[in-house]
Amino acid sequence: MKLRHGAAWVIAVFVLVEIASTTLGSYGYFIDELYYLACARHLAWGYVDHPPLSIGVIALASAILGSSKLAIRLPAIAAAAGSVAVSAVLAKRFGGGRFAQMLAAICAASSPIALILGSFHSMNAIELLLWPLVILALVHAADGEPPGCQRTGWLVAGAFFGLGLENKHTMVTLGFALAVGIAVTPMRAQLRSRWPWLGVAIAALLIVPNLLWQRAHGFESLEFYRNAQAMKNIPTPVLKGIFNQVLVAGPGAIVVWIAGAVWLVRAEAARRFRFIGIAFSFSSR
Repeated sequence: MKLRHGAAWVIAVFVLVEIASTTLGSYGYFIDELYYLACARHLAWGYVDHPPLSIGVIALASAILGSSKLAIRLPAIAAAAGSVAVSAVLAKRFGGGRFAQMLAAICAASSPIALILGSFHSMNAIELLLWPLVILALVHAADGEPPGCQRTGWLVAGAFFGLGLENKHTMVTLGFALAVGIAVTPMRAQLRSRWPWLGVAIAALLIVPNLLWQRAHGFESLEFYRNAQAMKNIPTPVLKGIFNQVLVAGPGAIVVWIAGAVWLVRAEAARRFRFIGIAFSFSSR
């Protein structure tokens, strides 16, 4: 699906800014990037603190382009720019015109989370793209037009979700929020068909290699996550968590994304997409 006029320019400028900020600055590699490069020399279906997808991506980038900062950060730049594009496409799928698509692209491109995660390689940068891709696929499934969108939407959503699990295990939080949203909205009617379950099967199939690695290594990631929760992570109160979301999404865009969330939850025109608003509201808590 092509983007028109302003939104495409926003994406192009965003990509150029990201390339300049990551390659022309005086700072060197981010510490995690050195770790990822080291992991890329020992490819496996899992690692103690993360699944394999982000390592495979940096291994491929360095094999083709070398291990310069620009080379290894191109996937992160592309993921951040891709998330901007998907935001504009989502605005169009929700019925928005050119201005709505442009506004969605601007808000996504200027958000601190996109600017930060797009500036160095990490699994978080890839996650920035995979989450909205899952949502976009489910929007196609919910829309049902043209014929075949329901089937394709669920299958593609399952594929992106499975890739997300192979990138970062926290993808399960999106799955849980979406499950709640689907269960309490008209979208649950689609669960009577086989396509949602085939999508789940695709996702499950894609995570199998990492699960087998986990089993062979005593589920080391679970131990790592338990230790991180006990000794590293800081408990965040609900209100502070919401405040942090405002900061990373961009305080200047708060009116836009709150208005969008309210539209998804309350507008009659958004009835078939209501599960997304519910999922957003649920995950925000």
